[in-house]
Amino acid sequence: MTYRLYVITGATGHLGNGLLWLLQQRKAPVKIRIMALPGEDVSALSPYQEIEIVRGDVCDYDSLISAFDGRSAGIQPQETAVIHCAGVVSIYKKDDGTARRVNVEGTANVIEACRVLGIGRLLYVSSVHALTEAAHGGVMREQSRMEPAKVVGLYAKTKAEATNLVLDAARNGLDAVVVHPAGIIGPLDPGCTHSTQLVLEYLKGGLRIAVPGGYNFVDVRDVAQGILSAVERGKSGQCYILSGRYISVKEILATLFDITGLHKCKLLVPMFLAKLAAPFSELHYRRIRKKPLFTGYSLYTLGANSNFDHSRATRELGFRPRPIRDSLADTVTYLKSHGRLGSRGLRRRKTGNATA
Repeated sequence: MTYRLYVITGATGHLGNGLLWLLQQRKAPVKIRIMALPGEDVSALSPYQEIEIVRGDVCDYDSLISAFDGRSAGIQPQETAVIHCAGVVSIYKKDDGTARRVNVEGTANVIEACRVLGIGRLLYVSSVHALTEAAHGGVMREQSRMEPAKVVGLYAKTKAEATNLVLDAARNGLDAVVVHPAGIIGPLDPGCTHSTQLVLEYLKGGLRIAVPGGYNFVDVRDVAQGILSAVERGKSGQCYILSGRYISVKEILATLFDITGLHKCKLLVPMFLAKLAAPFSELHYRRIRKKPLFTGYSLYTLGANSNFDHSRATRELGFRPRPIRDSLADTVTYLKSHGRLGSRGLRRRKTGNATA
């Protein structure tokens, strides 16, 4: 089914930008409404034409009713799809309660607003972190129920709880679909997600060592396509894994070298040393008010099983992720074209194979 109004929460982030980019590429005759926080900088949305920006907060139920209701534009609630991307991603073990307030309580508010208005479809962006981890070598597929007590980390637990809220609502009659993206990588990031930060630090010459392990990464544009396909033809109450392939940190850096010719990764730090250093690194970065690339939790994730099976999404949604090399090459091009590298970036190249 197609919808006349798409309301997107969290659209100022990496995935939200990917969704806006794809919706504009499709040139479909739909109205796009973005919900941004009061006072939030929305300058990153300036390249997108004919989008409506409303102010609201998933923690403020009344603002959701106003944001989701398209009847003032002549669009009925059943002709509206809400794509709930807003969430707090935390790679720290603790936070001040924001993650639970936004990820769980905020999602409960979104569900209730959709139910009260009679919204046509809710698409909830969960995460593969919400899935119970299988033993190494095991394959992880969609679950009918999340198990928050069995996942590691505050982010994973809150996403698992929120996913269960959505699935419960679907069982009680709300038209709702869940997607579980893997680690998102690629261009179109107006901020600095962890994958973008890794690429930036390499390009600026500050990353010449690697840690063991890796993760399952997928291009933001492929996730956006998977989301829109799930909105249009996914089954209510169903979950879809949107994953790519496993790639190690060392392979990412080697691929960036192959793309740019800048510098090779010269050292692989043993994981036990990286974990010993992580608390001191976190403390240092907190003091200088910057985000660390590696924390104790992110190092745990790099060593975890990330063998996700996206065959259901391929079969039912036509989901086919592109090669990670293409994502990295396009990220380099995007960062360079948007002036994100500074004076130190991309000074040296290897003749013949630099693509950015």
